[in-house]
Amino acid sequence: MQDEAKTKRQLVEELGELRRRVAALEAAADGPSNRRPLEATTQPGDPTPAEEDRDRLRAILTAAIECLPFEFFVMGTDGHYLSVNAVSRGRFGDGVGKRPEDYAPDEATLNLWRSNNRRALAGEKVEGEYERVQDGQTRHFYNVITPIEQDGKFYGILGVNIDITDRKLAAKALQQARDELERRVVERTAELTAANERLQREVQERQHAESALRQSEEQYRGLLEACPDAVLMTDPKMQIVFASPQAWTLLGVPPDEELVGSSSRDIVVESDRPRLQANFFNVLAEGLRRSTEYTILRHDGTTVPAEASSATICGTDGKPKAVMVVLRDITDRKRAEIALRASEERFRAAFEEAPVGIVMVRPDSAIVRVNHSFCRMSGYSQEELLGKNIGDLTHPDDRDRFDGLWQQMADGEISSYDLEKRYVGKDAGIFWSRVTTVAIRGTDGSLDYVLGIIVDITDRRKAQEALQQERRMLEYMLQASDHERQLIAYDIHDGLAQQLAGAIMQFQVYDYLREANPGEATKAYFGGTTLLKQAHLEARRLISGVRPPALDEAGVVAAIAHLVDDRGLAGGPKVEFQSKVHFRRLVPVLENAIYRIVQEGLTNALMHSQSEQVHVGLLQRGNAVRIRIQDWGLGFDPETSRKDRFGLAGIRERARLLGGTCQIKSKPGEGTTILVNLPLVERENNQAVAGNS
Repeated sequence: MQDEAKTKRQLVEELGELRRRVAALEAAADGPSNRRPLEATTQPGDPTPAEEDRDRLRAILTAAIECLPFEFFVMGTDGHYLSVNAVSRGRFGDGVGKRPEDYAPDEATLNLWRSNNRRALAGEKVEGEYERVQDGQTRHFYNVITPIEQDGKFYGILGVNIDITDRKLAAKALQQARDELERRVVERTAELTAANERLQREVQERQHAESALRQSEEQYRGLLEACPDAVLMTDPKMQIVFASPQAWTLLGVPPDEELVGSSSRDIVVESDRPRLQANFFNVLAEGLRRSTEYTILRHDGTTVPAEASSATICGTDGKPKAVMVVLRDITDRKRAEIALRASEERFRAAFEEAPVGIVMVRPDSAIVRVNHSFCRMSGYSQEELLGKNIGDLTHPDDRDRFDGLWQQMADGEISSYDLEKRYVGKDAGIFWSRVTTVAIRGTDGSLDYVLGIIVDITDRRKAQEALQQERRMLEYMLQASDHERQLIAYDIHDGLAQQLAGAIMQFQVYDYLREANPGEATKAYFGGTTLLKQAHLEARRLISGVRPPALDEAGVVAAIAHLVDDRGLAGGPKVEFQSKVHFRRLVPVLENAIYRIVQEGLTNALMHSQSEQVHVGLLQRGNAVRIRIQDWGLGFDPETSRKDRFGLAGIRERARLLGGTCQIKSKPGEGTTILVNLPLVERENNQAVAGNS
């Protein structure tokens, strides 16, 4: 760039010098008032020395202008070109007498030329770079335009256009090369700096690593010394290269004998050596093997069970260099395992063969273990119960109570509970049980399992229910007996007692009037006699109500027939009695029960049914007799009948006590039918009648 600026200045200075010399010659030849354009020709005649000098200088100037390697032009004050050199003519043609717009290559260049020419014509020296398209290529030019003036006179402007495209390209290329060089220098400097920093870090890291390695070696040495397990290191050929003090102790090697250098195969019994060798090569290939059991052969010939864990130690090339082996004496663990297995066997036997059901359940209520007793209770197999939800086996009526206790146990509020509940077994079979449930928790207090001990109390519950039923029936029977005695007492008080009291009074009147008034005494006597007769009939009626004589004298069929006749004579519904039996006499208790059942059923029908007809039937079928009492009256709902109605309860209880069945069919508005089936027990010939023995 400095060379380029220097060249421009030299050219401008040379042109200025030529211009001044031409102007001086013209002034000397023509005088100050006869200046002409450079192209003006001389007048004919002999030249003067001054004219010869002027012509010579003009020729020199013209030749110099023609030889200029850049565009050169002179423009008059009228804006026409007065002179152009060869370079200008080669690019634009002969421009003398023309204006810039006659051969400007484009509008932008024309505008630039006009602007620069106006400035120069105004007396300003103009210089600068511009671009124009030439032969389809953008070229760069350095333009200089300067006014032509002498002694205050202005003659026009002189300009040059120097093609600096190659210089620009060279300068650009040079700048790019410099920039590239600077970039590469920066990059290389950065690379070298980074490499230097990496090298420094690597040196520091290596120093730290070496220090850490020394520290680690000390730590590991201390660790190996303090480790309760034996540690061995072998090379890839199974030769021992290092042994911790515990290894000497485990193997029982005396202090005066060397362990390093011996084969690791020799530390196990002969039967374990093939397996040890195979596992050793697997460790070399895979890098790690844990918890492999071997039998260690000690120096004195005794053996010790041990557990080995091995790991490969590789070199910087990634290849195995050694194998580290940790040997642990597991004698105590083996003993504990043997004891644990024995304990497990005992527990398993106790669990499986326990006479009570035992169930182990997860916190999500899923069964994970169950014994045979519970399988027998529930009817399910072990395979069917495993994974089943224990809540699904609980009877729906007991589920809310079970869920509440289970949640309290899961929340840690209780550790156990005991309750009676029902289970639903296979095929919907229900059985009662006494359940003792205990929570088994982990070390963190969370619930691991729930153990349930289940005792089948179904028979006990049935016995309790039967006992309660017996107690209820006994209460009913006692209430019925009390009611019956109360009725008899009422009958005696209102009938027999009144009649006997009246008879006594009549006989007292007779004694009092027998001498004073024999006629009235006779009336009193006959009145007392009448009352005694009525009392006798009432007594027979009461006796017949309690146990009719016909029952003992003629049997149950005749007694029922007599009962039906008596009720028919009393008025009310028509009573029909049919008997189809083959027996003659039954045991007294059975005859009394049949009679009482018919008596109670007939009494209920006559008192409550409002039926116009009542049917009583006895039908013998083999060794059983069926009693049928039927009416077509109001009927009732047996489920809602009053509990203080002792008649129906007495019928059911008598049938049950004698091993029979009782069925009561009734609906409101459809009448009532009582069906009782009793097994027959006939009386032996020599068996006495109750009450006459």
